[in-house]
This record gives sequence, structure tokens and C-alpha cells, in this order.
Amino acid sequence: MKPRTYFGLALLCPPYILWGICALIVFLLSSQEMSDAWTLMLMPIAFYTLGIILWLVPYTVLAVGMWIWSRNKSTAALYKLARLAPILLFPLLLIEAVLGRNPSNLMA
Repeated sequence: MKPRTYFGLALLCPPYILWGICALIVFLLSSQEMSDAWTLMLMPIAFYTLGIILWLVPYTVLAVGMWIWSRNKSTAALYKLARLAPILLFPLLLIEAVLGRNPSNLMA
């Protein structure tokens, strides 16, 4: 597998697959009566599942942008871009937080 193909698959597949698995677990167990210990152990899965509300749009924009930019780039360039990904995600999350704070900002 070429590094660029792996890079694209690594950007796009794992987060969405993990979100799907976690959502399925939460959906299947939401109607079950569980002890407090099980509820506490499953809480990180529930938080991760609900996190998609905040992370879906910014992460998708970042992943698609990085995937498009990475065409015909060297492995070293892909490595540098992967290291910068968290820093690049911050402005996208900040924009979402500012726009999401007051929906009337979108109309102005």
C-alpha cells in the first residue's frame, strides 16, 4: 500500500468506524438496566459517541482538506502534516465554537 493511500485511509476511516461502533454500543445498551459500576465503565464510550456532535464537521473538513492536499506528496511531507493535524484542528474547532455560540452570527 502506498503511503498516500494509507494516509488517506487513516484520516477518514478509523474515527468514523469507531464512532459507529460506540454509537451501536450505546444504542444497544441504552435500554438495559445496568449496575452503577457498568454505567461508570461505559461512560467514556457514551461521551465519545456524543462528541461527534462537536467534532464531526471540523474533523471532516480537516480530513478532506488534508487528503486533497496530500496528493503526490512525499512521505516526509505526509509525516509533517500528520504532526500538524492537532494544531490545524484547533482553528476549525474555534470557528465552530464562535459560530455555534450564537446562531444569529450565521445570519449577520
